Amino acid sequence: MLRRLAAGLTDQAIGRKLEISDRTVRRLVADLTAARSYVSSKSSSSRPGVFRSKRRMTKRKAV
Repeated sequence: MLRRLAAGLTDQAIGRKLEISDRTVRRLVADLTAARSYVSSKSSSSRPGVFRSKRRMTKRKAV
């Protein structure tokens, strides 16, 4: 399904090829998008903490 989305096929065309409804295709795409957004927000929210802890360690070593 992802390859077909990347190729620019419509939900209807993907549904026909996979023998599922276009509504199911839309739901699956929405689920994938939501999952990607969740992972993206989780990783970006954890990054500042990692950098912050490295800065603290650097300051302690320099003092």
